[in-house]
Amino acid sequence: MIIDSLSVGGAEDVATNLSVSLKKNKQKVALLVLSKKIETPNYKKLCVASVEIFFMTKRKYSCASLREARNIIKKFNPDIINSSLSGYYYSFLLRKASKAKIVHTIQNTYRYDSTWKGRFFHRLFLPYAQAVVAVSQNVAKTIPMYNKNIITIPNCTEIFSIDKTKKFDLKKIIKKSSDSIIFINVANLRAEKNHLLLIKSFARLKDHIPRAKLLLAGDGVMRKKIEKTIQELELKNDVVLLGRRNDIRELLKACDIFVLTSISEGLPLAMLEAMMAKLPVISTRAGGTEEIIKNGINGYLVNSDEKLISKYMLKLASDLKLRKKLGNTGRLMVEKKYSLDTMTKNYINLYNKLLKNENSTF
Repeated sequence: MIIDSLSVGGAEDVATNLSVSLKKNKQKVALLVLSKKIETPNYKKLCVASVEIFFMTKRKYSCASLREARNIIKKFNPDIINSSLSGYYYSFLLRKASKAKIVHTIQNTYRYDSTWKGRFFHRLFLPYAQAVVAVSQNVAKTIPMYNKNIITIPNCTEIFSIDKTKKFDLKKIIKKSSDSIIFINVANLRAEKNHLLLIKSFARLKDHIPRAKLLLAGDGVMRKKIEKTIQELELKNDVVLLGRRNDIRELLKACDIFVLTSISEGLPLAMLEAMMAKLPVISTRAGGTEEIIKNGINGYLVNSDEKLISKYMLKLASDLKLRKKLGNTGRLMVEKKYSLDTMTKNYINLYNKLLKNENSTF
């Protein structure tokens, strides 16, 4: 597996969880991480599972780093190289260093998966991949047909017991009463996650439910603009920026409703984790979200309209019975369709098919 880093993020979590699961399924697996060693939660999880990790010591994209990566690949001598994010630069440039089959996983709709430079190199390199994995049907539809071997394998999450998860003490970060309604969003603070729409929608909700609170878990380039908007809307005491967190499950258990207002999503792990925590979900129609949410069954899909979003926030905030119903249904759906075991089996089947040199279209 080749991945940019082991920091907090959807692609990083998928690479980590898949590697651990492959190891449990008696596969020999290692990660080539295109950054220097940092002991993140993903790193610790890999260590506990005894997954071999190679960190780069040279500057990313340099000739020295290519030589370093080449030596690592030759040493490990893999049958399959599965890259994510910008890892494909290395998997394709070094594909002759081994006889490995090349797989690249694309995590978001093509426009948002990388910069224009990244898309240019995609165009050069994707034809050489034996398979391109899209994490949702929507992502698959957006990938230019430079490579016809496109297969959809949805991102999946670990199945965990929310009942055994320790609840985060929200009084440490916000002033709340026993009847407060807590909304949560988990996403990097980037433009395509559209936090400003969520904050404006929440401001409308506050007119109806003054006791409501909103937690934003994540960090990124939009933080200052988000802070400014919170201040302008006089929501400083009601919207809390939590930054990057390693205790998302504990936070989810302490909250009531999960809201995602993204412009584009591949197949968001944060949403799946929220459903595992039995939270009802409100989400914009953002590609991959439409494959997860069934309107009125496990949540609500809405257009990117602050009036509409606030309407459904109010609907769920006012109905505990409905929240429990949607939350329980969401949990069952994730267990059935989006478990890590299911994703692992799909990847193993793909790898085996490639190694048998089957030439049929996936």
